[in-house]
Amino acid sequence: ALSRAPDARPCKQEQATIITFGAEAVFSPEQTALSADGEKEMLQIVDKIIRKYKNLDGVKVHVVGYADDTPEEPKNEKLSIARALTVRNYLTSQGLQTQGISHEGRGSKDKQIAMVVGRSGRRVEVSVVVELH
Repeated sequence: ALSRAPDARPCKQEQATIITFGAEAVFSPEQTALSADGEKEMLQIVDKIIRKYKNLDGVKVHVVGYADDTPEEPKNEKLSIARALTVRNYLTSQGLQTQGISHEGRGSKDKQIAMVVGRSGRRVEVSVVVELH
């Protein structure tokens, strides 16, 4: 697209920072409530985001939950969504902007890929993307 403003530049988007933590530290098996250790870890993530991005303008956070490795994928799907929502709600309760946070659950679909790269199949990922203007 062309602009009539001679110095106009398109908005830049910083590459996503993905913070991954194992669900074993955050959730008990088949549970959706944060454990005490999970709350401590989440608070560190909130502090890290606020320190790095100060005013939070242009900050988008996407939470992806993964579930326990049970043979019942519909159950895994529900559990992963509930865990992602728990983390999302925790982030908003700590002052991150609600409109900039999204979430999804992926069940245990990528379990093999996760294990190959050394991640837990049971985990939550928090992606932070900043639009620089």
